[in-house]
Amino acid sequence: MIIKATDKDFDEWLRMREHLYPEYGSEQLLSEIKTIFAKRSILGELDYFVLVYKDGFNKLSGFIETSIKKELSGYEKSPVGYIESLYVDPTSRRKGIARQLVEHSE
Repeated sequence: MIIKATDKDFDEWLRMREHLYPEYGSEQLLSEIKTIFAKRSILGELDYFVLVYKDGFNKLSGFIETSIKKELSGYEKSPVGYIESLYVDPTSRRKGIARQLVEHSE
């Protein structure tokens, strides 16, 4: 099931972000999550949006963070939809979850 992320998803969202961005500390990643959730932006993007995938056991196993960029190099028209982050747990991969997350984001 794909739904909009809520504040109740922070722990699992953080867990997945830690796997996706191991070079960053948990505090920085959690701070970004809180900023995304409160302001829907980090660095001036327009309308930052996050969807999560919940499996049959109500556990998060994937997420997508999208935004609308005011401008993006190589694109003549703006604004431009942009995938900031996309992650699916290794045990849930190859089941079409990433595709579903992208399609729902569109």
